[in-house]
Amino acid sequence: MEQGELCRDLLQGLISSELTFGTRLLTEPELAQKLQVSRMKIHRALDVLRRKQLIYSRPGAGTFLLDEPPFFKLKQLRAFYLKKTALLYADPPDNIHWSLQTVYELKNRLAKYGFQPGLFPFSIGKRKRNTNLAEVISKIPEEEFGSVVLMHNYTLQLTDKAPLLRSKPFRYFLLNYAGTSHPLPLPGSHQVVYDHYGDGFILGDILGRTGCRHIIMIGSRSFMQWSADRCNGVQDALHLSFPTLEIPCLPSEARSVGVVRNFIRRNGPDTVVICANCDFAMGTTAILAREKLVCGKDYKLIAFADNPLYQDQKLTAMALPSHQAALQLAELVRKTQENPDAPGHLSVSLNSELKLRNSFRLA
Repeated sequence: MEQGELCRDLLQGLISSELTFGTRLLTEPELAQKLQVSRMKIHRALDVLRRKQLIYSRPGAGTFLLDEPPFFKLKQLRAFYLKKTALLYADPPDNIHWSLQTVYELKNRLAKYGFQPGLFPFSIGKRKRNTNLAEVISKIPEEEFGSVVLMHNYTLQLTDKAPLLRSKPFRYFLLNYAGTSHPLPLPGSHQVVYDHYGDGFILGDILGRTGCRHIIMIGSRSFMQWSADRCNGVQDALHLSFPTLEIPCLPSEARSVGVVRNFIRRNGPDTVVICANCDFAMGTTAILAREKLVCGKDYKLIAFADNPLYQDQKLTAMALPSHQAALQLAELVRKTQENPDAPGHLSVSLNSELKLRNSFRLA
């Protein structure tokens, strides 16, 4: 019996009340004989429970369970030793930034690490907050699954479900597109975070090194955090090559496209239009086409967030690192498995890579 399985079985015995609270445990030799394992493994397993203040020892009297150890705490500790992992993702994939490719890559990687991943799709209504996420989470068996991977798209989906998530003893792993660590105080949660500023910096560095100077950018209407981070990243990186260059950053409004049109006509095919996401890029190119300005001929265009919905449009874009996301998230699950003393919150940042397509040509 492996050490993790032994800890799991001891905890399961506590949770199912096979061992009565406040009573004396069997001695280490007695437990070793009963479970057919070495005394050293029993000693290590009991030490885990002792560090978590679930048992205590009295010299000459033996080892005892605390009179009232909370069941929730026992279940949380047991979660470290359960190999089943629930993958929650929006379906159909058009509703998420992370495609099904990420889901299946993550599933396969976890399986290679010895986990038993299960797929739990949830649906999203026309309003982003309307999902059956709560219903799906409630159906995950607590006695079988130790960890849950949340591949969410909108912060509100999780914020609204915070009480439900906190009532479950799972370890949570978030594939977080928001750009900053999720503020939900979920116990033992770990995150892979998409780095919007880093993506902007990478793009700005590429443009600076290739000598691009005629650059204009369209961000969100109110320059939300993800949009502002992308703009700031591009600008900061460009300053490495052109210290005095300031690029115009416009809100995603109809009148902004008129400014972009005049900018293109003034600077010609060397113009680079950057859009903070693919939605803005599609809208911008459609309006400019009515002005007889053709993307890829009269100007170059780059979009952030290579959304699966728009990949057939051949937009040059900072592509979401689907493969990296799967690897990093699986690695977080692996690192924290069977380690109850691991830090409560770990975060790993991801950066995208530039995918050159029809709308952009490097000089």
